[in-house]
Order: sequence, then C-alpha cells, then structure tokens
Amino acid sequence: MRNFSKTFLLLFAACLTAACSKTPAEPYMTLAQKDYIVDAEGGTITLEVSANVSYNAINDMEYASLQKAGTDGDKTSWELTVEPSTDTERRIGYVRFIGSDVTPLKATVTQQAYVPTGIDKTSTEVNFDATSTTFNVFGEKDWTASVDNPAFKLEPDHGTGDAAVTVTFPENNTETAVVAHVTVKMGSGTYGLTITQKGLPTSDTAVDLSADGTSNCYIINSGGWYKFKADVRGNGVAVASTPEVPAAIEPASVDVLWCTFNSATEPESKYSIVKSVELKDGYVLFNTDLKNLPEGNAVIAAYNSSSEIIWTWHIWSRKDEVRTYTCGDTQWLDYNVGALSNAHASFLSVGLYFQWGRKDPLRSGTGEVYGGSMTPIATAGSDWPAVKLVTSDSTIPYSIANPQSMFVENGKTHPNLDEWIWIPREGDAAPTKDKQRNDLWGGNGGKVTSKTMFDPCPVGYRVPSAAQIIEIQTVYGFTKSNINSKEFYFGNDTFWFVSAGALLFRDTGAFYMSAHAYPTGDVSLKTDIDEYQYTALMYTTAVNFTRQYQKSFATPVRCVKE
Repeated sequence: MRNFSKTFLLLFAACLTAACSKTPAEPYMTLAQKDYIVDAEGGTITLEVSANVSYNAINDMEYASLQKAGTDGDKTSWELTVEPSTDTERRIGYVRFIGSDVTPLKATVTQQAYVPTGIDKTSTEVNFDATSTTFNVFGEKDWTASVDNPAFKLEPDHGTGDAAVTVTFPENNTETAVVAHVTVKMGSGTYGLTITQKGLPTSDTAVDLSADGTSNCYIINSGGWYKFKADVRGNGVAVASTPEVPAAIEPASVDVLWCTFNSATEPESKYSIVKSVELKDGYVLFNTDLKNLPEGNAVIAAYNSSSEIIWTWHIWSRKDEVRTYTCGDTQWLDYNVGALSNAHASFLSVGLYFQWGRKDPLRSGTGEVYGGSMTPIATAGSDWPAVKLVTSDSTIPYSIANPQSMFVENGKTHPNLDEWIWIPREGDAAPTKDKQRNDLWGGNGGKVTSKTMFDPCPVGYRVPSAAQIIEIQTVYGFTKSNINSKEFYFGNDTFWFVSAGALLFRDTGAFYMSAHAYPTGDVSLKTDIDEYQYTALMYTTAVNFTRQYQKSFATPVRCVKE
C-alpha cells in the first residue's frame, strides 16, 4: 500500500510538471478565400473564418447583409446575401474581420455589371405625321421581333445580342390614333412595346398653352390646334401704378391683328401663321397649318363689344426647341423675343422691339444689322400707324388699345425726354416719383424682377433685372468681336447677345438703328427731368456695359428663367 501511494504521488508530480511547462497556442485568424464574385442578379456566398481569438465582422456594403451561419470548432461560417444590381458597371465591396492580436483580414466581393435584357421601353407615342421610331434590344442571346399591325415594318426583325430596331409606318391621316404592338422574344423571355401614333389634331384636342401659366407670349413649334385662357391679361399680376387696368378681362371677340415672317417678304395674309381664331369656353382657340407651319410671329387681339382692342397676345412660331444658357445663377433664353435665330450678323436674330414697360411687339428691320437706317420687316394685317407724339391721351389704356403705335415725346420741344406715357408736369419740373410708372416690368432693385401682366416674355420667363445684367459682366467680362465692321456681339462661343439695334424716337416715324441695348425691369431715378430711364445692357463700337436708356426707345428683349 505504501508503494502504491508513492507511485501515485510520483505520477501526479510528473503530470503537474508537464502541465506547468506547456507553451500557450499562438493567436491566429485565417480566411478560407479572400476574393469572391457575385452575378448581377445577386445571391448568397459563404465566408469561412478560422480563429482562436475573438473578432468582429464588418460589412461595408449597403446592398448586402451579413450574418453568422454556424461554428464548428475554430471555424465559423458567415453568409453574405447580395441584392440584385442594376448598375451597368461592376461594384466592389468588402467584409473586414478585425480580431485581438492578429492581422486584420479583408474579403473582396465583386458584383458583376448589370447587362440589360429585353427592350428599352414598353410604350411610346409619336405624332400623326411621324413615319418612324426606334427601340433598342438588349441581351446576349438570339432574338426575334414581330408586330401585329401590317402597316408597321421592323428593321431588323431578328438578330443576336444588342441591336437598334427601326419601326417605319405611314402618316396617320385620320383623327383616330393608330396602335401597334411589337413583341420581342429572347431565350425564355418575351417583351412587349406598344406604339401609339396620334390622330390628326382637332379643336377638341387643342394643346393648352396656358396649362403651366398665362403670359403675353406663347411659343409654338409644330402645327395643330392650340388654346390659352382668354379672361386674363398676361400672367394675371396687376400693377400697382395702373389700377385702371385690372388683370381680368371679358373679350367679346378675337382676331389676328398682324403677322410677319421676320423678312422683307410680306405674308399672303394675316392668317398665314394663325389660320383661324375664336373664343370658346373661356379660351382663345386657334389652329395652324398641320404640316407646314411657317416660322414667324403673329399677334392675336381681343376686342370688346365696341370693337376696341382690350389686349393682345404674341404667338411666336419657331422650329427650334427652346434652350437656356446658364450664366452665374441665371438661365437666359436662347433667342431674343420673336427672333428666329441667334446667328451673328443676321437680321433674323434681332427679334421684335418693345418700348420699356410695354408688352406690345413693334417691328424690327431687315438688311444691315449694325448702324444706320433700316427697312421694317414686312407684315400682313392692319396698317402700322405713324409714330404718335405723347399727349394727354397717351395713357396706359390708350397704349393697350393702340398696340402697333410707338409713342414718343416731341423732340422739338423736349429734345431728350424719356417717357412714352403722359405724365403731368408743371412746366419743366420733374414729375414726382408717385406719378411715374416704374413698376410696369416689376423692377425692384433686387436680384430678380417680379413678373407682371405687362411682361412680354413667354410662360416661365420674365424680363431680367439689372443685377442679372451685371452678373454677365462678372462671369464673362466684356468681350466683343468685329465681323466685317458691320456686326458686334459679346459673350462666349455658346452664349451671346447679338447686335440688334434700337428704334429711336423720330417725329417723322422713321426707323433707325442705334447703339445696341437690352432692357431690364429696373428704373434709375435721377433728379434731372431727362434722366428718368431704365438700366440696360448697352454696347456700341465703344465698350459700355450697363447704362441708363430712354424708356421711349424700343429695343429687343432677352428673357430669363423665372
């Protein structure tokens, strides 16, 4: 018994010695795989980490979720579920494992780029006179296409992989829309496209030009039927200084007053652009040639029961879609109001002229663009009256009733007076500010003007402020180019103001082009009777930028986005 106890003690001591002398295991953490690839459709992948230390798993992909799947000894499985991708470029993310006393690990997950399969649209609508449209097929497999309307042809109608398909068809000469259904089959997938060709426009389907707001100018660039609200002047914002002119009106009738092609060629009639016009259900309803809409300008007048003009609207027909050019914080309209181009040295770039504060367009001219006298553009319709001298009759309502007249003060008595409106004066004393009409175009000295019912700009645009003119100078400075000593402009290669002259007052009514000016809505009030003027962008062969200009002079207008 004594020998057994001794033996046990010896064995226990040996085991204790061995245990005390064992070296602790080194810390470790390993990844079974460091790079993974996932299809664009997404899916779940398994990441295996072997470690004898505690660690954190960090997923930096917002489009994927990570969760622990199970542990077997020192090995832990993590499941990463990746959402489907619609990106046309591959995306790369990471799962990081950070443990104690070990080097951090990173698993890189690359998701393949999305390759569209099928067609790029499910429906499309084309105009009645359209004869073709296109759609795109996407994929890597063989495909075939068919259409249920025999008048519609597909080219190509089969292929492999990506392709552009052209669909051709005849014009629709009926008032009923034509519909065709295209079917594309690729592999096990079937994709459909519905093509709707609109019917001929009718008065019942007239485009509402005032749907997004009313104005004194409406732009059209295709033939058809149009309408706009007839019971409001301009944008409906009355002016405080003219309480005698309310925003609401009730026309008894409407008619085309005049039209022009902005050239020396006189239209056959005043209905050459606007074919017919009438009042219907509170709207001015008019139509134009469906297929051959000429470029130019027309004016529609509203009359009271005594056949007196109570308002007019300007219809601006141009083929080009409207664009804007950004300068600083301001977006500028691409053309002068009524212009058919913005090319250098072209009278088609001049547009129409406006006396400051009026919404009524006056004729510009043809011929040499810079300097000297000019020939007025040819118009059809009512005769243009001679220039009217300002008298006590020259009120705002009187100017509205005479939209083709240019009002000027008698240059023989007051050689440089500025107003076209009659303002009572006591001798040569300057009229007081409260007798001025300085809010006609909403100028307030701020960054933007407040659009009023006298503003000549189209829907969504307004007359610029003096601050926005100065902004151009800040962005571009003042540069000019001389083209054959006849035409000057400033700006950059895409945004410029062409030289367009101005109509100066002449007792004889003669047209004359002078220094080039673009008006703002802001008025500069000075103490001198001859200095009640507006601030303009003005330039000649000598460099000026902002300057005061006479209200009675007529100039082109360049609008800014509201």
